[in-house]
Amino acid sequence: MFTVTASTHAADANRYFAGGLHFPNGDVEYFQASLDHWTIQQYTESWRSQLAKIASGEPVAVLLTNVQDPRSANFFRGWTVYNPGDGFLYFQDGLIFVEELPDGWTLDDLSGFAEERETETEEGHRISEWRIDEADIDPYKSIVVTDNML
Repeated sequence: MFTVTASTHAADANRYFAGGLHFPNGDVEYFQASLDHWTIQQYTESWRSQLAKIASGEPVAVLLTNVQDPRSANFFRGWTVYNPGDGFLYFQDGLIFVEELPDGWTLDDLSGFAEERETETEEGHRISEWRIDEADIDPYKSIVVTDNML
C-alpha cells in the first residue's frame, strides 16, 4: 500500500517536519515540509482530500509537501498524481510556481492548475515518475502521522 508519512519528532522546535512517500515496491521519497504557514494537520487533511479525489477516479491530484505563505512564496513543492484511467497512478515530483497560477487561486485544491502529464522533457529525457496500482491508495489508511524519526 502507498503511504505518506509525517513525523512530528522535533517538528515544533525545527519549524518543519520530515515526511516521506512510501511506494508499494519499497521506494521512499523523503521531504521536509515547512510549518511556517501550514500545520501538520493541514498537510494531512490536504493529502487525504487529494487521495480521495484520485481514488474516486479524478484525473489529477496534488500532494503539497512544502507550503509557504502564499503572499510571499514564489512556489510550492508537491507531488502531482495522475490517473489516466489505465489502472495505474503516476507520481511526479515538482514545483508549482505562484506566478503561473490564475487570479483567485487558493491552497484548498491546486490540482485544477496542475500541468498535463508529460513523460519526456523538451530535450527528450525521460521524466522521473513512480507508478502504482490504483488499488494501492486508501485515503483513510494511506496517511500516517508518527512521532518516530524518519
